Amino acid sequence: MEPAHTLSTDAATDRAAGAFLGMACGMWLAERTQRVTGTPGRTPARRSQDDALTQLEAFLAGAATEALHGQRPDARGGPPAFSALATATWQAVLHATLERSEPTTRLADEPATAALRAAWSSTLGTPVPLQEPAAGRFHAQHLVNALSDAMTASPLVAGMAGALLGARWGASAVPSAWTRDLLDAGGRRARDVERIGITTARRAVGLRPDDGLGWPSGPGLDLSDWPLAAALAVHPHDDRVLLGGFRAVVHPPAGVDAVVSLTRLGRSQWPAPGVAERDHVVVWLADSGHKRNPHLDFVLHEAAGAVAALRSEGRTVLIHCVAAQSRTPTVAALYSALHLGVEPRRAVKDVAAALPGAWPNRHFQAAIRRLVGRA
Repeated sequence: MEPAHTLSTDAATDRAAGAFLGMACGMWLAERTQRVTGTPGRTPARRSQDDALTQLEAFLAGAATEALHGQRPDARGGPPAFSALATATWQAVLHATLERSEPTTRLADEPATAALRAAWSSTLGTPVPLQEPAAGRFHAQHLVNALSDAMTASPLVAGMAGALLGARWGASAVPSAWTRDLLDAGGRRARDVERIGITTARRAVGLRPDDGLGWPSGPGLDLSDWPLAAALAVHPHDDRVLLGGFRAVVHPPAGVDAVVSLTRLGRSQWPAPGVAERDHVVVWLADSGHKRNPHLDFVLHEAAGAVAALRSEGRTVLIHCVAAQSRTPTVAALYSALHLGVEPRRAVKDVAAALPGAWPNRHFQAAIRRLVGRA
């Protein structure tokens, strides 16, 4: 088991980051849809909507963070342009989203909350998928499905829907196909947006914006001296996939032009040297069970899929965590079983043989069985 300080996240941090990342994805998807469909570009009315969204962003992030930590948001933190009734509407919708229930407070019927009511309707109108890992279906895909519906609306409505969905499901429910290409209105990538959400969340509950290791804002995490951090091996079923510990992302082997990181990184460690931003995927995965990985099956399925997507683009991919003992062999084995047609038990054994001493933890082993239909 890797040390506690290498854990990528916990559920509360995941959901706080998700509020920001979901909002950014919603706006980005809606604006991309407008470009594809030829919808007229930004008008003065649209700019006023964006101004309102900017005001709401800070309030939503703070409210989401407080709700995630079991506290009721303070209405005094609402945007100054909002009436008390409109602010109460925000609180009601936020709590209903997190508690997965109908709001107990009447939703204010006024212009300031029209977009929010539309966003809430889009999240309600999309059913949560059944959890069928072997069929590639997961509860967490509700975020993608609902936001895909909302993106045909204005960027404001889609952004609000994304924020609500992100606060409910977390950043770990946002697929890498979106995070790889996301570029928000401020020119920020997904990693930057997540960092803003995390630091906002930490401040809201009285913590310093970064933890003791300087994450998420510090330039780099010094984990290279951890035992087995120097581990490096060639994937037994694909010689253009490398498996490594933390040192491999700091100094990638020759020829590596894509990375799937299964642990947290400092700002200067993303993207890895010689790797383009969109080709360095960072996965929200802790070396633990469901308490720290609320969407474990979905995240592992996504991580293996990210490796396959990068390989389909002709990339040489490095999969790494800290010591290449549990997370890395799990994703490597799933890549073999789900995308290369290797028998699952053989996939695990062959990968473990390539990384002496490595073996997926019991939670990951159970997830592998569910994902390959042998639970």
